Amino acid sequence: MLIALLLAAEALLPSWERQLRAALPPGGERRIEPVFQKEGLVLYCILSPGRAQLEAAAFEESELVRDPEDLGGPMKREGCGTASASEPFLVRRGKRRERAVVVSVRDGAAPAFLTAVLNIETGKLLAWTEQAPPRGEAIVPQAGKRGETAFCAFTEVPGREKGWALLTWSDDAEGYAPSGACRPRGSAR
Repeated sequence: MLIALLLAAEALLPSWERQLRAALPPGGERRIEPVFQKEGLVLYCILSPGRAQLEAAAFEESELVRDPEDLGGPMKREGCGTASASEPFLVRRGKRRERAVVVSVRDGAAPAFLTAVLNIETGKLLAWTEQAPPRGEAIVPQAGKRGETAFCAFTEVPGREKGWALLTWSDDAEGYAPSGACRPRGSAR
């Protein structure tokens, strides 16, 4: 079982903030605020008047690993809330192994408005949901077929109402996609 970490976002290193600003598309006045940091993985909020956009990026030896990943936005909000995260775990896909965390973003004690599985080394988004379950966590890693990692996620699947869906790797989708129903076992936190 993984333990939750409530993380107060630390200030970004100046070199990281410069690189994140350089990756922004042209636009008006914007502010960058960190929401979560762990082992070079950064969730940050791009703020402009009346709008917020949540993004993820990863740094290795003070260098941005790849272009930041959009996690949500633009949202009509004044901020991106706070984040809690699972301990790192291995995502298994065939012979491939990725270190990841499940991050939940919320306002205070309210239910999470975004839960995402992110690769720690690259900042790549593996799975996400904007839905909050009646109780518990919105995404729970599980062992799938042949020991590969799957995710039981509370989400809205087209053609169905909100509910628990099993997300498994799909070569056709080049990512995790709904493949049936599930019930969460244990907790990611």
